[in-house]
Amino acid sequence: MKALPVSYIFYVIFIVLIQMAGTFRTAKALVNRPDQSNKESLVKSIVGENRVNSLSDEDTLQILESSSDTLKPIIKNKLHDDLFRFLKSTVFRDTTKLRPDPEGDMEESVAIFLPDRGKTIVNIYINKVEVFGQMVYDTLQPSLTASEKFGNSLHIDTKDRVIYENLIFQVGDTIQPFLLAANERILRSLPFIRDARIIVVPKNTDNQADIIIRTQDVFSVGISMKPRNVNDVSVSLYDNNLFGNGWVFKNTFRYRSDRQQKVGYEGRFDVRNIMGSFISGALLYQNDSEIKQFWLSFSKDYLTQETKYAGGVDLIKTSQKDAITDYQSLLYRSDVHDYWIGRSFIVGDVEDRRNIRVAARYYRQFCYERPFTVAENDNTYQNQDLFLGNLLLSQIKYFTSSLIGGFGKTEDIAVGYTITLTGGYSDEEFKNRYYSGLDIRVAYWFASFGYFAGIAQFGSHINSKQWEDSVFNLGLRYFSPRMDIGDVHFRHFANARYTSGFNRQDNKMIDIRDENGIRGLSHNDLEGLKRLVFNFESRAFTPWKLLGFQFTFFAFTDLGWISNTGNLLSDHDFFSAMGLGCRIRNEGLVFQTFNLRFSYYPITPEGISNYGFVLSASEPIFFSHFFDGKPQIIPYD
Repeated sequence: MKALPVSYIFYVIFIVLIQMAGTFRTAKALVNRPDQSNKESLVKSIVGENRVNSLSDEDTLQILESSSDTLKPIIKNKLHDDLFRFLKSTVFRDTTKLRPDPEGDMEESVAIFLPDRGKTIVNIYINKVEVFGQMVYDTLQPSLTASEKFGNSLHIDTKDRVIYENLIFQVGDTIQPFLLAANERILRSLPFIRDARIIVVPKNTDNQADIIIRTQDVFSVGISMKPRNVNDVSVSLYDNNLFGNGWVFKNTFRYRSDRQQKVGYEGRFDVRNIMGSFISGALLYQNDSEIKQFWLSFSKDYLTQETKYAGGVDLIKTSQKDAITDYQSLLYRSDVHDYWIGRSFIVGDVEDRRNIRVAARYYRQFCYERPFTVAENDNTYQNQDLFLGNLLLSQIKYFTSSLIGGFGKTEDIAVGYTITLTGGYSDEEFKNRYYSGLDIRVAYWFASFGYFAGIAQFGSHINSKQWEDSVFNLGLRYFSPRMDIGDVHFRHFANARYTSGFNRQDNKMIDIRDENGIRGLSHNDLEGLKRLVFNFESRAFTPWKLLGFQFTFFAFTDLGWISNTGNLLSDHDFFSAMGLGCRIRNEGLVFQTFNLRFSYYPITPEGISNYGFVLSASEPIFFSHFFDGKPQIIPYD
């Protein structure tokens, strides 16, 4: 959780001023409205534009022949109603009128494309929806508020070329429902796209269709400020869609008065899908008192189950200084090279969505300047060559829904299973070890009960027939079907996690601090080798927006056990929390999510209050359960 960016406050004040200016202009126009000799305009002003077409000529004549003494109060009352409605629509917008109401909470992503299977694509059109005031499934142009019009006028749309380069089909192809559904996911995963929809329009001739790609950008420019204290302030400037090219450019400046180098800098530049290859690149540069780092990365993911190859390259050069001596002495300099490549094979019929994937990875860390190092030291400063390979069997299908982690945008939810076997060899500076790991993940949706996802992991190094740095994880995630009471939508969430480490050679500990267990609680006593956590939350998604920001209220309970010994439940530290809160977000912006949370802690470590109030900001939550297949050591965190 991050401190609340001060720029949010400036943004809200700025939008309010724009709204007020628009309101005053409209009020002035209404008050100074001249006599309306035009019959149609006058009738519209009295009865409303939507009712004009339903009036007969006799009704119209009766209204216009009303005496002036009767007509004036009607116009006066209409003026007041217009002002009220304008103010209400300027500040509040009922999002339930924009959001579709499907018969079911979750819909399989391919279902909408099945009737058009096999048709030939004749044309592909791109239809861009305005950033503010619309949604990709709107069929009518809504009335935009003053702030929405102003925001839209400032936005630079994503270039058509960028959208076309992210398509995995072209004119002349036949429609394959799984590819169209996958392409919607690809577009929605882009950091500059808020939502996307692919529409098939059958032509009059048999077996042909046009395709409409409807996308909605986010307002990609943002600024945030993170004041940790009066002597430590950072400011970030970023654009997730630089010049409409889909490039991400972020610059962070951090001022710390107690450092020799008072101003630090971190810059990141990302290019998605270089020249339509679906290979992405990223460049990161960091320079401050503690660390100087250069990071170059290229990667290609398994975008669909038809994707044959995936892989990545990461090159990292780091110089870091020792905190013990006030960042004056050199701690270590290191180079990291990380390479992996994978191959995917379709098993059985393509509609079964079953794959086998194999991958290999080589990771090398070389510290060429460092403090004195012995075998017992933290392996952060030790040289290492790691060779890993894995075999993954998966069967995954996707559903679409909304109001899960987001505030109304389309969300893609995976169901199915993955089973991953990982093996490898670690050539370390003071010893050589083998590695083996097993990762099993399952997820299913039951219309009557909800979404269940489970994970079981075990991984360990093997040295002279002894298990070392072992980790065992069990987890369960759940969310309920959506429940509606009027225009308010409800979901319940539950999460359970058990983590155990044994024969740890790296002296690493896990904890139940804050988001790792007990939200808002942080103390050194919350560390250990074993952990059991339960989190429960109920969310109410409200139907209105305030200046484009949406509101979700929630109630939560957290339970956590942490232990340094063998038996977690008999020799343990138990902590818990309960509370209420509100999350606020404008999904049309790249800004983070507001979090307001009040908590009560029945038991706390010494010196910690039993009550807590947090006003913070966090990154948007993206629901995920399965990973892409890169060989990795099961984390102990």
